[in-house]
Amino acid sequence: MSLPLIGVMPEKTMQGANDLSDEVSALTVLPFEEALSTPWSTDAHFVTYLVRAKGHDEKTLVRCNKALLPKIRMAGGELVTSLLVLDYDNPDHAAWTDESKGTFLSRLQDVADAWPMAWDWAALYTTRHGARFVYVLDTPVPVDEAEAHHRWLVQQFRSRDIAIDPTCSDWTRCFRLPFVVRTGTRTWEEEFEFLQQYDRRLAVADLGMADRIKTVTQYAAIPAFDHPKPDPSAVTILLEEPNPESGRIVQTAWIKTAKARLKSRDCYGCLFEHKPLAERGARDATLHRHIGQAIGLLYNVEDTTPQHIYALFLDPVQQLEPDSGTSDWTDVLWDQVGRLWSKEEAKQAAEKSKADQEIDDAVELIDKVLHGMRGWCRDHRLHGDKETALAFVARRLIASLNHNYVVMAPNGRYDSHLLLASQVVPRIRALGMDKIIAVRTQREDGMGWKESPLSSILSDHATIVGSARSQPQIEGGYIEDIDGPDAQLIVPSFRRNDALGGLYDKDVDTWLRMFFGADYDRAAHWLAWSIAFEEGPICALSICGDPGVGKKLLVKGLSECLASPSMADAADLVGDHQYGLLESPFLIVNEGWPRPRSGKHPADQFRALVSGDPMRVQRKFLAPVTCYNPARIIFTANNLDVVRLLTKDRELSPQDREALAIRLLHFNVGSEAATWLRAQGGTRFTGSPGRRWVSGDAGQESDYIVARHLLWLYENRKGPVGSRLLVEGNSNDDLLFEMRTGSGSSPLVIEIIIQLLERQMPSDGLAVVDGKIWVLSSAVVGHYRQHMAGILKEPLTTQKVGNVFRGLMKRESGAPTVLKGREAQGRKRWHEIDAKLLLSVAQRDGWKCQKLEQIVADQEQIEVAAERGIKLATYEEEAA
Repeated sequence: MSLPLIGVMPEKTMQGANDLSDEVSALTVLPFEEALSTPWSTDAHFVTYLVRAKGHDEKTLVRCNKALLPKIRMAGGELVTSLLVLDYDNPDHAAWTDESKGTFLSRLQDVADAWPMAWDWAALYTTRHGARFVYVLDTPVPVDEAEAHHRWLVQQFRSRDIAIDPTCSDWTRCFRLPFVVRTGTRTWEEEFEFLQQYDRRLAVADLGMADRIKTVTQYAAIPAFDHPKPDPSAVTILLEEPNPESGRIVQTAWIKTAKARLKSRDCYGCLFEHKPLAERGARDATLHRHIGQAIGLLYNVEDTTPQHIYALFLDPVQQLEPDSGTSDWTDVLWDQVGRLWSKEEAKQAAEKSKADQEIDDAVELIDKVLHGMRGWCRDHRLHGDKETALAFVARRLIASLNHNYVVMAPNGRYDSHLLLASQVVPRIRALGMDKIIAVRTQREDGMGWKESPLSSILSDHATIVGSARSQPQIEGGYIEDIDGPDAQLIVPSFRRNDALGGLYDKDVDTWLRMFFGADYDRAAHWLAWSIAFEEGPICALSICGDPGVGKKLLVKGLSECLASPSMADAADLVGDHQYGLLESPFLIVNEGWPRPRSGKHPADQFRALVSGDPMRVQRKFLAPVTCYNPARIIFTANNLDVVRLLTKDRELSPQDREALAIRLLHFNVGSEAATWLRAQGGTRFTGSPGRRWVSGDAGQESDYIVARHLLWLYENRKGPVGSRLLVEGNSNDDLLFEMRTGSGSSPLVIEIIIQLLERQMPSDGLAVVDGKIWVLSSAVVGHYRQHMAGILKEPLTTQKVGNVFRGLMKRESGAPTVLKGREAQGRKRWHEIDAKLLLSVAQRDGWKCQKLEQIVADQEQIEVAAERGIKLATYEEEAA
């Protein structure tokens, strides 16, 4: 049987996953021999488990927390292990010597002579204060089974006086590899042994299983207390002493401190106010409680001994009368002092051990932060000697921006939360950075802790930045030009949920194909590239269709492709606080485009958003952030009103119309998707538990059916990519018609041309020649001034009319020319107007259009006749 693979993490603080969708870094999966024999440049650790699942590559592994196991199993997978790893602790946690190593190996060999399993390890190596056994099983087992085998193995060793750590049976435990750099020191340069016998295996069939031991609060081992009871006269001097000047007996400094510490405590009355210690029947319990209280408060007072506590209680205890169970209460006093003192010693030792561990954790954490900062900051101080580098890190653990703050995370990048002063300390704690940022200090009297003032924290750890910019799809924040005059904080905004993974879904594919019909390929192209928001801007999507087709399903599905699902809306464009623009690229507009307070025209704002131009985002009480949000605008109104708003009251040149058209992909969708969804059961189909397409309106958790299909489209996206945008607009006929006839002065100019055509008297500025409509700008302006200027406030100039003509003409006008039949008027710039376009507007708006209908009919007959080589009389010839 070959040796198993091992998952290696560069630091043991690497984040673990609690859910299948959690975005955590992958482990490095290596063969057993390579992982154990490699000299690592970091404090590398390994885990003992691998994921077994159909279609899953064993080399794809993340650190797993307990909560993940049932979710892996629900998905049809399993976590298994072929390794049992045991930690041995030296007596008193002492460092190794040549003598102690020899004694340990000799003892292990003696045990193995009687119990051969003890020597069946595949690898054994020493640590600073112990050793590690790595056993390889002959068959992989589920991790929770392995825990029971591990506990049994620990019991077998401990029963043979080999001090294996009983707390290391948890399958989530990670273990330090042999050859690592720990707190700046290479382990192989210390007192170190590494032994291997890679052919050895433990037979699972030979292993027992042990039940889990109920966890209880643990102190260090309680030492035995065997000191003789003091003589009363010998301890009196601990409380009283002669004054060297007057010779009078006075209280010692210790008793004065004790009196201050015990003030207002239950034991104070019997010790200092001559009150009785306790009533009969409650003496033992009361004495025990009072002694415990006194030891807890006085143990850390300098020079305090058990004899001091005995002396303190001696007088009130001597007042107790003997009873049938106790002939001398001072014996009870000394026994209880001894037992409670030993317990307090054990407690203090445990707290010291915990404090030592916290120091080790802090060292490891700041090393991890240093490693992360080196990934984005090129400052020479960070890349020099370690002492200078760590000092550089410590001074920059918080970014300060205009009374707002951002705390660095353990990965060496700044957090995404911009904070107020009152939020800084809670966020430091939430990130676990209080191991290296002191948020509390010991009180002056040594009695507990107090909160550190924020000013002190900032003085020690903050660096100043002048501005902030948000950026999507980054692991964490960083600072450009750190410590420089233009220092800018780059904060993460939204991220794609790459951990969710794409998954083709037949039902979603059927619905989308019915939703977009013949336009499916182009729409799917947009959907796929819209999720690639870090790759550049994309045109807006406009969907015009009846209710029930699933527009809400679509936009919710897109939002759920984000690590934190969210949508922005039109209110984020004009409100006082635009939180949504930092949380999502998907800007949903379904009830009209709001007029920004800046007075900027909607068309200009729309063009800037689609193009990805930076915006200054305001949030209440927080510094503004320059947002480089590659917006994915989605219009979901049931008609073209939103598009009309983009062109209303604005003179659009052909270039303007082209710029808008290239930024808008418009689809008219039919009712097939709505009919199909109803036939499948509607919300019962899309919201069924375990297969809910998107999150429910009442907060039901999504199963990400739509999101995963859209991510599948993203993962399988193909070109071509447009020249200006990732996907460019489709110049939809309805859209172009609206822009040509509804923008700026176009409605007024069209109305005037129709009136000139339909009135009885001929006009010098309008002619119908060979079935074509020719108009002069002066004719439109003159009609306006004569008949409309006094009624309408809208100014109409020759320049505006010429601009509108460029959208109404069939072709661009050339130089001034003499028009057939109007030779007497000389050279003029005549504009050929699209008669069919005019007729469409007249019929839509209800204008009289009898002559216009005849002209269009003539044009169609002329076109047909021309194809047959026949010349027909035109409307103008018949009228003549």
